[in-house]
Amino acid sequence: MRVYVCDDSPEHRALMRAVLDGVPELEIVGEAGEGSACLTGVSDTGADVLVLDLRMPGMDGWEALERLRSRADAPRVLVMSSSPAHEVEDRVRAAGAQFLRKGASPDEVRDAIRRAGGGG
Repeated sequence: MRVYVCDDSPEHRALMRAVLDGVPELEIVGEAGEGSACLTGVSDTGADVLVLDLRMPGMDGWEALERLRSRADAPRVLVMSSSPAHEVEDRVRAAGAQFLRKGASPDEVRDAIRRAGGGG
């Protein structure tokens, strides 16, 4: 499963690489630090799953998610946020995405990516 990571935090992108490193079926194929670069990168890489942060400067994750919804090549989206789940989870699901709170364990992150991609 090809995974694209969009988060304005270089530390969080590095953490995602570490969490997925050595997992043969989960490969990070690209990353971006803001929403508009994410939209281009997702198309260019043919990602299956996008791990998307909601709070970013410029185009935030909400706007990126809305733009992706109308595209035929849109990957499945796993939204990660530090916001309390009750504040965003319903909105995320209404947008056709899945929600995972930042700070989840590595196993939870890997399992959520697999579920988002339809692999379990």
